[in-house]
Amino acid sequence: RIPSNDARNPFGRTSPPMKEGDRRNRLRDTITTSALSARLQKCKSIPATIQVVHENLECISPRETIQFWGKLSVQLRNNHLSRQTLSDEQRFYLEEIMRFNYGQLRTYKPEEVADIAQMLARCAKNSGIRAFTKDPSASQAVLLYNLIMKNEDLWARIQQQSVGSLDSLPTKQVVGLAWAFGTVISSRSRHSQRDTVDMSHFFRAANMTFSRRGHEFTIKQMGNLAFQCAVARQKIPGLYNSISKEFSARAVNEGRANMADPTSLCMLANAYVKAGHLDKNLFQVIGDAAVPILPTFDARNIANLVHSFAKAEVVPIYEPGKCTLFDMLADSALSKDHDMQPQNIANILWAFAKMKHPSPKLFEQLSTDASRRMHDFSAQQLATLAWSLSKYPPESSEVFDVLAAEVVARGLEKVSSQGLVMLAHAFATIGHTQNEEFWNLIVDAAISRASNLWPIECAQLSWSLATVRRKSDELMNGIEKQVLRRIDGYTPQGLASVAWSFSTLGYDVPNLYDALAKRSLQLMEDFSPTDKVLLVLAYSNHTHPHPNLLDAVASNTAAYQLRELSALALFNLSVSYGKSGLSPNDEWMDLLAREIVRRPSSFSPKMIVGIAFAYSTMNYQKPRLFTFLAEQVKSQCQESLEPKELASLVWSFVNIGFLDRGLLAEIAEVLNGKWSELDTQSLANVAWAYSKAQEDRPALYKGISAAAKAGREGFTAQGVSNLLWAFSAAGEVDDDLFEFFAPVSTSLLDEFQPQGIANLAWAYAVANVDDGSLFNSDFIGSCTMNLREFDAVGLCQLHLWNMWRHEARREGLPAGMAETCKNAFVHQKKIRQSKLQNTVVGHLRNSGMDVIEEVQVESGYLLDVLLTINGKKIGVEIDGPFHFVGRRQNGATILKRRLVSNVDKIPIISLPYWELNGLDSDVEWASYLNRVLEDKSSCTYN
Repeated sequence: RIPSNDARNPFGRTSPPMKEGDRRNRLRDTITTSALSARLQKCKSIPATIQVVHENLECISPRETIQFWGKLSVQLRNNHLSRQTLSDEQRFYLEEIMRFNYGQLRTYKPEEVADIAQMLARCAKNSGIRAFTKDPSASQAVLLYNLIMKNEDLWARIQQQSVGSLDSLPTKQVVGLAWAFGTVISSRSRHSQRDTVDMSHFFRAANMTFSRRGHEFTIKQMGNLAFQCAVARQKIPGLYNSISKEFSARAVNEGRANMADPTSLCMLANAYVKAGHLDKNLFQVIGDAAVPILPTFDARNIANLVHSFAKAEVVPIYEPGKCTLFDMLADSALSKDHDMQPQNIANILWAFAKMKHPSPKLFEQLSTDASRRMHDFSAQQLATLAWSLSKYPPESSEVFDVLAAEVVARGLEKVSSQGLVMLAHAFATIGHTQNEEFWNLIVDAAISRASNLWPIECAQLSWSLATVRRKSDELMNGIEKQVLRRIDGYTPQGLASVAWSFSTLGYDVPNLYDALAKRSLQLMEDFSPTDKVLLVLAYSNHTHPHPNLLDAVASNTAAYQLRELSALALFNLSVSYGKSGLSPNDEWMDLLAREIVRRPSSFSPKMIVGIAFAYSTMNYQKPRLFTFLAEQVKSQCQESLEPKELASLVWSFVNIGFLDRGLLAEIAEVLNGKWSELDTQSLANVAWAYSKAQEDRPALYKGISAAAKAGREGFTAQGVSNLLWAFSAAGEVDDDLFEFFAPVSTSLLDEFQPQGIANLAWAYAVANVDDGSLFNSDFIGSCTMNLREFDAVGLCQLHLWNMWRHEARREGLPAGMAETCKNAFVHQKKIRQSKLQNTVVGHLRNSGMDVIEEVQVESGYLLDVLLTINGKKIGVEIDGPFHFVGRRQNGATILKRRLVSNVDKIPIISLPYWELNGLDSDVEWASYLNRVLEDKSSCTYN
């Protein structure tokens, strides 16, 4: 008897007395079936089985004890029998039986200890299946589970008696003991029970036994032993290495075709995956052994093997033709698809998706099978199926339609948070938004679970919602709280995904952005190139700028990392830095530009437009990139671009000063007749670009004018000022256009920026279209109010407008402001005299003329030359190419001629460069100057 206060007795009660005769009877030969064994076989219920054993407790043999626990395990698997209720007396009997077994374990032979350990584990496993259900009739299963699983002294004694006898046991029983211990530990771990029994003694002993007797173990036993070691969470690399070595040796000595069956290979592969002992060489040998016997694999074997190889991230390759094991398994799976269970389908598709190994036929066939049997898939299998198919979606979306409908019909109560996120991520990846109920269900379920989501789940869920542009303030608020609470648990990819998601959905959450930026700076060296792109996309807006973060991305990204990025990623980087509004890092932008130029034909025309716009807005001056972009557009035919995109492209090139005349001509030709397809901003941009480039295209301006008049109500203040400035600057004075836009400008007066006001004033001055409703006291008041906001160019433009008002004898600027504007105009940077001007002045002086150079007149203009002939002052302007658009005077030249003539009362003689460039001899110069002066003076030039 074990005293009730003995620590070795876990039950706290005394065991029944044992007589010497009874002991001899219990140890009798158990090979033949006893009467008790026969009675046990006839028992039809759990209570009857317990009753029979208790009545014969003092004479029961070890074999009959093993039979008893085996009988119970079978009965517990029977749904009807497992619902039977035990009386209090029968419960007491069960506890008495357990106490008796514990007390008699020391008398058992090693083989009997191994067998009873397996029966107890099997009984506990089956009782656990019932015990942890919501079925109220599972009380006896709970009792039995607790009696076995919580009996730590029982398992400690089994381990103690087993360790020293493993070398004498058959290999089957060694593996059986490992299974028993693995089952106990995994079950306790699964149900959150703390282990106080250290099972490492057994598994270390098993390692020593295998090292001595490894040749006796079958492939299946080796796999099972390794698997149970992993299940029991034992870190014994020596055992895994020994099994790997033994298996590999057999592969060499016995030949691949005869060494193992499909189930054994699958079990071995799964064991090493479970253990996390990913021996690449072992998996290669397993693959080699599987190839000759693939025709004997059933659907389950195929699924298990490919799943294990995907977990191990190993894809054996076989020559010729680079045929892989996965290719062979795909062919085998296609021939066995009629035998596929839902779990098999989900596992196979997951493995191929995980390893990024496309197999269109396999995915098409299995997705079709899944569509017909969607109701047979478990909740987790549905999530796995969706995630896998999103990586290589079939041509038809039918499977996703059916899957979404199935999820809606079932609800998400039985779907884990991980499964919910997988579903959302899969449907977002393929852009499947047709089923509104599905997405409502996802969002509602996520809201209720937001406080329990893990970092990776928050990141993927927020990414999914942003990808399908689906806002949910309540859910995103919950995710924000989770992120801030556990910010240190986020990977670089998670940080980038969350930042991009909130930015894309337009959420103004400064605390979150700041926290993400701070943590990202700490982990910047760990960010992958792709994650950096996502991060830059998130922080490239002006709402919450983090220049230090964007600078850190630039300084921590090397050229070789840019080579890892796709063309789309390079495009996104360029555009993001362009729209960030930050001062660019020249070295970084050079690095990015060089990588772009290195990839001809990789960028679509639309990408070219975006890259050109980004670099143009950053004022990137190096022509190599723009030369490359221009060549790409020409080679891919700009006609594939929309008119709006062509407008953006031409603006980008001209804005940076890159004037490809051939490209400008081609774009103008493409846009001809399509002006009505441009929005108002694009019309203004095209007009500005061709005006700035000094392109002489009357037909282009005529088309823009007509389209602008038709859509004048859609113009912004900036659009109006840019459009009218462009027409005036190009010398394309269209009175109707300016009259049309006078009331529009008046209605938008309060929205003009200071530079816009100045551009508008100067444009009307050039056009000489005076509208009293626009240039009234309100306009003058707006100029006065913004006086400190005008730059030097703006003040100069206002001065010329004021001179035009003076010319027309209309109200102008107040005296003080007029003086300020004139001073800015007078003191603007002087242009250095050209060689052509010096040549003209020289010829005039050689003739004895009264010549004064660089004369500033009352209006503030600077004349190239002022002559006095017969007492009359005549201004001479030597006009180079920048005074013209083609051979027509541009707006600045037109305004100067008119104001100097009408305000300063000095007639102007224009000497165009193309006429002067054709003169060689002094005689030719004298003849030419005499002719042009005759129109302004009665004096004959000698």
